[in-house]
Amino acid sequence: MEGNVMCKYQSIIENPEKLRSMTGLTADEFHALVPIFHTAFEAYMKHRTIDGHVRYCRRYVSYANSPLPTTEDKLLFILTYLKQNPTQVMHGHIFQMSQSNVSKWVHLLHGALNYALSQQHLLPARTADELAQRLQEEPPPSAAPTPLLSMTA
Repeated sequence: MEGNVMCKYQSIIENPEKLRSMTGLTADEFHALVPIFHTAFEAYMKHRTIDGHVRYCRRYVSYANSPLPTTEDKLLFILTYLKQNPTQVMHGHIFQMSQSNVSKWVHLLHGALNYALSQQHLLPARTADELAQRLQEEPPPSAAPTPLLSMTA
């Protein structure tokens, strides 16, 4: 990226290798995750503000001058943060926002992503007991549906 060009979904999607390198997902996997992530994000924002406070009146609206105006930009932001593990200052530089705003967005979007993945049963098992239970509940491979994200298969 040169000069003041902000990292945006539209500039990354044109290069599938760059998207894969930044997020760990193919373009198809990324696009499959967008509506699920959007639903989870909207559900959170219906009742909470970006700062995590209870929303009492006005509904959430994404402004044109928002650092992350689209769902795709939000998903790119959090997936890049989780895969690359940059400092918040560095991530802020890439997405042209302050470290404090990066912190707010990471907290908000990480929760939305986890919720979206949990709704699709794509989160990893955290304990041996949970893994054993999932393995018992898992259908045989021939009856299993195609996974949303091939890398989780």
